Amino acid sequence: MSWHPHNDEEDPSANDCNYNFPQVLFAFVLGFTCMFVLAVDEIQDFKGCPLNEKPLKWRD
Repeated sequence: MSWHPHNDEEDPSANDCNYNFPQVLFAFVLGFTCMFVLAVDEIQDFKGCPLNEKPLKWRD
């Protein structure tokens, strides 16, 4: 028994989104660099946990 018993014509756009390795590597490095820069910026802006100044009710 075949999984696809019908004979549909092949989709012409089936291979439109196949990227080659340099494109994938460039996109990964670009994304990683952007996220790293944004994370470092957030870490620099972070001044400590605000919850330590006001204890939570369940800590009492």
